[in-house]
Amino acid sequence: MDEAGDIWFEEYIVAPPTHILNGFIWAAWGVYDYFLATRDTTAEQLFWRAAATLRKNLPRYDLGFWSLYEQSGTRLPMLASRFYHRLHIAQLRVIYRLTGEAVFSEYADRWENYERSPANRTRAFCYKAVFKLCYY
Repeated sequence: MDEAGDIWFEEYIVAPPTHILNGFIWAAWGVYDYFLATRDTTAEQLFWRAAATLRKNLPRYDLGFWSLYEQSGTRLPMLASRFYHRLHIAQLRVIYRLTGEAVFSEYADRWENYERSPANRTRAFCYKAVFKLCYY
């Protein structure tokens, strides 16, 4: 849980937490699958809390031209690779189907439009290259 009371499923246990977007969504799906298999209402509530966390925090993953991979707090945020950007889009489409919450479809459409733009792809590539030079 973060300071705002939002629940996060972390792909890596590090301090401070990184809130990796695709890992969070994969884990939420796992909770949902557990609910489907068991009809455990605690798991169902946990899934809906995760969906609320995602809905509330999606703007933090949007750079206006590409999606972010995580929320690590580095001076230069970690942009998603093209693979992960496309994965985020696919995951948001599935979350939309599971929840019916339009915001997930809207972000998937927005991020898909980012990916279609040659200028945005070039900008993302250059940004990612600078990030790797600075942090690896």
